[in-house]
Amino acid sequence: MNPIIRNFWSIFRCYRLAMTLNVLGMAVAFAAFMVIMMQWRYDVTFDDATPHSERIFRVESDIKGLDRRPSRAVRTPNCSSNHRRTSSLVV
Repeated sequence: MNPIIRNFWSIFRCYRLAMTLNVLGMAVAFAAFMVIMMQWRYDVTFDDATPHSERIFRVESDIKGLDRRPSRAVRTPNCSSNHRRTSSLVV
């Protein structure tokens, strides 16, 4: 048997719980990282399939009670994490 594999196996037998927890922890951390990166990529490229996606604006309204302030158009990048809660205006 290779000395490196023999050494690894003897360490694994001594510290079985610690090594198992380390491997499981790294697997969970890697899976969480991959999910976060997939969500970020989805958010960044959300509007790319729309024609003229660089001309999409988010319109927000700041009307509160009787104090009516004018609405404003806010320029956002191609993607907005608030795309489900706000309306889009293409000019």
